[in-house]
Amino acid sequence: MWVYIVSSIVILALAAILCWRKPSREKDLIFVVASFALLLFLSVVRSRIGNDYDMYTGGFYQMKIQGFGTMSYKDWELGFVFITKVLTVIVPNHFVYFGILSVACIVPAAVYIYKCSKMPWLSTLLYMNMFLFFMEMNFVRQAIALSFLMWAWSFLKKNKFIPFAIIIALASLFHQTVLIMLVVYVWVKMKPGFKALLAYGYLLLCFYISSEGIFDLLTQFFHEEYNDSIFVTEGVSFVYSLVPVLIALVGFVLYQIGTISPTRENRYLVNLGLLNALIMITMSKHAILERFSYYTLIFAILLVPVIVSSLLENGINVHYGEKKGIALVEQKQKVVLAAVVCGVILLASYLVFAYGLTHSAHGVIPYHSVLSALNT
Repeated sequence: MWVYIVSSIVILALAAILCWRKPSREKDLIFVVASFALLLFLSVVRSRIGNDYDMYTGGFYQMKIQGFGTMSYKDWELGFVFITKVLTVIVPNHFVYFGILSVACIVPAAVYIYKCSKMPWLSTLLYMNMFLFFMEMNFVRQAIALSFLMWAWSFLKKNKFIPFAIIIALASLFHQTVLIMLVVYVWVKMKPGFKALLAYGYLLLCFYISSEGIFDLLTQFFHEEYNDSIFVTEGVSFVYSLVPVLIALVGFVLYQIGTISPTRENRYLVNLGLLNALIMITMSKHAILERFSYYTLIFAILLVPVIVSSLLENGINVHYGEKKGIALVEQKQKVVLAAVVCGVILLASYLVFAYGLTHSAHGVIPYHSVLSALNT
C-alpha cells in the first residue's frame, strides 16, 4: 500500500515545485515526464498485480504453445490476441510482456494529459487517485482500448466522425466495450441544461427499475458466463461514484452560470462528466458496468482543470434579480474560489483513493515487484 501512497506524495510534491508558481509548458512537460516515468516503473516491474494478472500470464504461455495456428483465445479480441502472439515470439517471458503492455497503456496517457489538459499536474493526480492507473494494471485489454480513445478525443471535440469512428473500431480490436463511444459521440452533442439533467435522472430511474431484467436477457445471448455471476448480481461501493458526481455537478453548475465558457469542447466535457457520474452510480448496483465507466472517467480528469481555470479567469458573477446576485470577480476572490474548489475535489479524491487501497481496488494490494518474484 505504501508504495502507492509515497508515489502519490511524490507526484504532489513535483506539482508544487514545478507547476504551482509561474507555470509554463516546459515545466508541465518536465512534470508529466517525471510523474509518468514513476508510474511506468511501478507498472513495468510489477508481478502478480491486478486481479487479471494470472489470466493474462496464462494466456501468454498458452498462445506461446499454440503459435499462429489459431487466432482465437477465449473471448479475447483479435487485435490483442495477434499482439500477444507476436510478443510470444519476441520476448522471453511474461514479465517483459507486461512491461511492453505497460508502455502501450501509460505513455499514451502521459501524452494525452500533457496535450489536452489545462493543468496537467491536476489531471495526473486525478489519473492516479481515481484508479485509472490501477485499471491499467488490471484491465489490460481495456486499458489499451482506452489509449486509442485518448487519441480519438481530438477528433471527437472537432466533430470529425469518420476518423473518430475508425479509431474506435481499431480500439474495439482490443476491447469491444469501447464501441459504446459511437453512441456517446451523438449523446455529448446535447446542450447540458436542466432538460438534459432530467434526462439523466430519468435514465437512472429506469435503470434501477428494470436493470435486472435487462441483464438477464442480455446474458442469455451475450457472455453467458456472466449470467447470475457476482459481476451482475452485485455492485461496487457507492463510494467510488462520489468524486465523479461532485465533478459533474460542479461542472454543470459553473457551465449554467457562465463561469465555464460555452465552447464546444467545454460542452462536451460537461456532458461526459454527467454521463460518467451516471455510469459510476449504476455500477454500484452491477459491478460489470465498471468496465464502461473508464471511457468517460478519462474525460472527467480534463473537466476538473477546466473548472479550476475557469474560476481563476472568470470567478462567479450571477444575477437573479434587479439587485440580487453573487459577484466574486476580484482577483483575490477568484484565486480563493479556484483554490477551494480544487482543494475539495483533490481531498475527496485522496479520501476515495485511500478507501480503494484499504479494499485492494483492482487487486493491486500488496504490491510485488519482478525482483521479489525472481527471488522466490
